[in-house]
This record gives sequence, structure tokens and C-alpha cells, in this order.
Amino acid sequence: MRAGHASRKAFAMVEYMVLFIVIISTMVLFRGYILRAFNGQSSRAGEGFAFGRQFSPQNSVACVYDDKMNLWYAQACYNHNYAVAGCKSSADPIACSRGVMTACTLGCQIQLYY
Repeated sequence: MRAGHASRKAFAMVEYMVLFIVIISTMVLFRGYILRAFNGQSSRAGEGFAFGRQFSPQNSVACVYDDKMNLWYAQACYNHNYAVAGCKSSADPIACSRGVMTACTLGCQIQLYY
């Protein structure tokens, strides 16, 4: 009787190992689909935090978004032209700043998806 009990335990162990191998091999075979789904969901969640503004590797690092002007502009261009234009000492520094910001939008147009 004892030998039969050990035989059933061994068979159960083999069944669990086969099940484990099937699950792991399925995950390996479908890893491309699983990763694509995971990346799509995380991308969608990330764009939700950005209020619909999409990340662009070329523009999002060099460009800055201004909420008041609803405009993307190049930070380096703005800093240079702001100093050259003398906006600090102008009669209307806000208008001067807007003009400089508008002039520095080249290459920073990013599509908005709402």
C-alpha cells in the first residue's frame, strides 16, 4: 500500500512539473505580445499625465512647454534671444518675452492629442 502512495505522489509531482513547463513555455512564446500590451498600457497612462501632449525624443528634451501661451519653444534659443533683446529693461517685458518665445518655436511643434 505504501508503494502505491509514493507512486501517486511522484505522478502528481510530474503533473505539476509538466504544468509549470507549459505555463513558462507559453509565456516565452507570447512574450512579444505580452510586452507590446504592457508598453501600450503604460504609454497610454503616461500620456494621460501629460494632458495629451505626446513625448518626442528630439523635441521634448530641448523644448519647453508654456501653459500660459499654450506653446512649445526651444529653451536655449529663448535664453539667448531674451538676453539679446533686452527684455528685462524693456517697457513691456511680458510682451517682449512673448515675442521671443514665439520666435523660438521652430523645431518644437509637437502634436497634441486630446
